[in-house]
This record gives sequence, C-alpha cells and structure tokens, in this order.
Amino acid sequence: KKPFKPGKSNLIKSSEKRKLKEKLLSAFPSLTAESLDALLPNKEDIHETKVTGSRTVIYSKNEEPLFFDLEGRGEPKNFFPTVYALWKLPPFLPTFDIHAPVFKYISQGADLMLPGVVPPQGGFEPFSDRSKRVIQIVGTKTPLGIGITQCTDASIAANGMKGKGLMMTHFYTDYLWRMGPKTHPKIDIADDIDSDGEIDEEAAAQAEAAQNQTAPTEPTEPAAAATGEPTDNPAESSAPADQAVQEPSEQPSESSSTQQVASETSAEQTDASAPSTGDAPEDDAIPVEIIDALVQTTFLQALKRRLKDADLPMLVSAFYSQIFLPCRPVGTNINLKRSSWKKFNTFLQQKAEEHLIELDEPTPGVVRILSVNRGHDDFVAFRPLPVAATVEGAQKAAADAEDEEAEDKSGPQIREAWQFPKHLHALIPDDIPTSTLFDASECTSLLWDYVTANNLTVQDDPKKVALDNVLASALFPKELHAAGSAPVVVEKKQLAQKFRDKLLKVNEVTIDGIKQVKKGELGKVAVIVEPRQGRKWMTRIQGLEKFGVDPKEVAKVGPKKFAASATVAKLPGKAKVDLLEVLIQGQFGDEVVQMLEAEFNIPAKYIELSGAGARVKG
Repeated sequence: KKPFKPGKSNLIKSSEKRKLKEKLLSAFPSLTAESLDALLPNKEDIHETKVTGSRTVIYSKNEEPLFFDLEGRGEPKNFFPTVYALWKLPPFLPTFDIHAPVFKYISQGADLMLPGVVPPQGGFEPFSDRSKRVIQIVGTKTPLGIGITQCTDASIAANGMKGKGLMMTHFYTDYLWRMGPKTHPKIDIADDIDSDGEIDEEAAAQAEAAQNQTAPTEPTEPAAAATGEPTDNPAESSAPADQAVQEPSEQPSESSSTQQVASETSAEQTDASAPSTGDAPEDDAIPVEIIDALVQTTFLQALKRRLKDADLPMLVSAFYSQIFLPCRPVGTNINLKRSSWKKFNTFLQQKAEEHLIELDEPTPGVVRILSVNRGHDDFVAFRPLPVAATVEGAQKAAADAEDEEAEDKSGPQIREAWQFPKHLHALIPDDIPTSTLFDASECTSLLWDYVTANNLTVQDDPKKVALDNVLASALFPKELHAAGSAPVVVEKKQLAQKFRDKLLKVNEVTIDGIKQVKKGELGKVAVIVEPRQGRKWMTRIQGLEKFGVDPKEVAKVGPKKFAASATVAKLPGKAKVDLLEVLIQGQFGDEVVQMLEAEFNIPAKYIELSGAGARVKG
C-alpha cells in the first residue's frame, strides 16, 4: 500500500520458474496446475523484481505483476496474487463481500473493518486468523484486493461484526497496481464514485457509517488517493505518543502559539496504533482551538518541508493523504470534523482567501493546489518541526529499523548523506544538532528556508538571491578574497551549486547493526576477469571487507552458483594488512555482480567490473 521503489529486475531460469509454480500451488491449494500454466506458460519470460529497502519480491510477466512474496523467503504463507492475476484466474481464494462505498476507504489505504463486510446468508464458513481473503463488492464476482484476516468465524460469532476484519496487503489502484498496465475491472467500483473519481457525500457518509467510526484507531498508511475531497477522518497510523516533540524555545508569535498547541495535543493524545489505555481523551474532550492549531501546524509543515513547486498542480486529495497527514506531529491524529472548518476543502478555501495558496477547480468537485506563496508572512515565520518529530519521520525510522533487523547480517546497509561544514552551521535551525547527517533534499530545503527566512530573494527577480555575510563568506571565499567583496546578487541555480560543492559527503554504513560514518567516497568491490593459461579464465573479487562481507562466505557460495571451484587467497601487495580476495575458476563477471547484489546486499553502484574477460550486459 505504501509507495515503493522497484529494484533490479531479473529474468528467472526455467528451473526457478518450475520451483515458483510449485510454491504457488502449495500456497493456493484450490489453484489448479492447468490454470497456473495458462497464466505462466513455460515459454514466456517471468521476471523477478525485488523492492528496494524491503524483502518483498514481485513476479511479473510482460511487465504485469502477477504474484508477490511479501517476505521474500519463498514460504507459501507469504505468497499473494495481484488483482491482475485474480482477474485472469478462476476463483481460488475465499472472499469477503463488502458494501460498495467501503472500497473508497480501502482505496485510500484503510484496512477492512468488519462493519463494512456483508455477512453471508447462513453465517460465515469456518476460517482461521491470518488467512488470505479476497474482497469483492456484494453482488459482483470481481476481486478488488486481498488481505490477511484479523479475526475468525468464532470471534465474529462471539463478538459480532466489530473490529478489524482484514489487513489489506494489496488492492486495485494501489502502488503495486500502478506498476502494471493499469487496467481496470469490468464493474462499477462503487455507487459513490462517478466517472471523474468524485465522491458523492451522501453515499460516502453511508460508507463511513458502514466502515465503523472506530476506524481511526486502526492504523493504516494512506495509499493512492482518489480525486475529489479526502475523507475527514481517515484511518491513519501514528508513531508512539511518548516520543515528545521538542519545540524551539523562541518562535514568531503566530507560529509559536500554533506549534505550542500542537505539542500539547501530542502530549494529550495516545498512539493510534497502540491498544487503548483509557487515558486518552475522546475527540469531544479536545478543545476546537487545539485541533485548529494542529491543522495549521501540519499544513505549514507540509508546505515548507514536503510540497515542492515542481509537484504542482496537485489534487487536494493527493496532497491530503500523501503529504499533509504524514507531516502531523508524532502522537497526534487529525479529525477535521472536530475542527472549526469541518472539511479540508473549507480550510483550504480560507488559506486561498489569505493568499497563502492558490486553488482551482477544473471540473466540479475536483480541486487542485496550483501554487504556494512562499513569501507569505505565515510561511516565512513558521519554524518547521524536525522530520523525526513528525509521523512521516517516525514511520521512516521504524521502517528503517525493521529493514535493518530483517536484512541478512552478511550484507551492509549504505546511506549517502551530507554534513554541513562549520561555516554553514548558521543554516541549521537551533533545535537540530550541527552534527546531523542530512539527505540531499533536506540540505536543499534548509538552504531555501534560510533564504526565505532572511528575505534574501530579489523581489524584482525571484530567480536571484541577494547574498548576506554568511552566504558570501561561506560560498564565495575566493571571490571575496580576490576582489574584496563577494557577488552581491547571484542566480539561485549558481547558489545551489556552490552550496552543494561546500557540503561534506559521508557514507553511513551499517554492518551487523553497528553504524559507521565514513567520509568521502566509499570505494568499490573490484570484480576482475582475466585470462589464464590456455583458454582458462579467472574471476577475482577484491575489497569485500569494507562492506562487512567475509570473503570466505563468498567463496562458499561460488561453487553452488557457478559449478566452479572457488578459493580465498591473501591480497597481493597487502602484506601488512590482512585482506583477502576470492578466486573463482571461470569467466563469471556479470554473474558475480548479480550474486553480490542478491546474496550479499552490495548495491551495483559499489561494484566495479573490469578485465579483458568482463562481459558487461546492457
């Protein structure tokens, strides 16, 4: 359901294709071998794609994802079909029928709540917890998604239609669907969604009642947003409430009060993903002023930290789910119905009237954000929260921790980052340590925040910046020394380039759970293919140690992968250093590169293939 970046795609061999089919038949006992052969013919190519930063593996045919292994371990319980496969195959999984308007919530990232399920006549057939179920709109036979049950037939009989029914792993319109040809099911998705994707409010209200008012306590990550106005009280995950948000001690007046109230809200509300302790106040107990201030803070955080001019125009619904909600402070939830605006579009209309943003409505009910006035007093005065103090940052930290824990200990985790040199520390807000490692986009944001906060943009030419003493001395020292003064005005493009050149590049390498910061370029693993006597070849692998990979482990994998002998020897010319190289008999340059990526998690950019016998595949 979350945005993801597909990694390298590999064509699987015939033997691997047979094993894949065996695993799928084991995972889905009701799926026949004939149906599977029709979907995955032996003569057609099947590609395996790993999701970057995850163990998930996607299996595709003709660029159409058909199955995915959620954990990448090849275990039957972790295999799921995509909607593309479900539409092509005869029914082979049990289903939950849902009310038509409920799919609106699922398409925005919510899990399926039991009140949204239509109970079958005669009751549910026996089913176990954490079993796979397909969803379809009642009265149709077209699958729209798949998930894992969070209940049993016995728990429903005992407790009624309450709580979560299905944790969605994939659905029509999500990011996995977008990876394919984006074909649509041959049914009307919901009675409350018209051909333009606009939600009918009356039907949506019925859907909300059906989906259960307790949905906000069931966390999910917002996925692909439909056009039109977003839901006012979506199911959203949040990070633990005990992670306090440290606010700067001094703020401009309006932003200060807004952020102070947001901090109070964070302290008062409990984690939506944790079991209720009874200590958290109900929405009615939170003053409207606090909720309004939280909305204001989140909106300005989203404009200043996440929304780029290059992203505009953007549908309001996409902005709401993908940018606005993830920017709220850690430990908070936003219920717009309890705010003074009641609806998000009403709030945005006010901001448009205040000339902070510009909106348009190309078709009735479909609203877009056209531009942001980054010179507006509220925008300039607002001091954004550190990313780690937002839901987005907390979720990223949790995901990174989970990925690190799940990753094989034999491979490194490498993060490219930048540090600010001492003469640029003035660009870092006081509440962020100067030793912090930033990614490229964060560095650029801090530069433009500084320019905006100090009113350095030339009014008559917004593409230019008037330099102050800090930027002049830090970025143009040679010009300052030679001419006695640095340029007074520079193009933003030139300023950005000078700024990037002055940053200190580092690599944060995590090996066996231990993080090390290494300055400069990290270096590469050398894969050298060279001829030996006669027509024989030797493939040498050097430099594995810097990535935490034991050469002896690589030598063990070689014979299994390539049916060739592999040995380990001391690296020539390194008598004083205990470094080793792997020697594999044969010409296996490309194959070794793929092995180092797949088996030892070394990114391709850190592997250099060379030698007279190297066969570099395009």
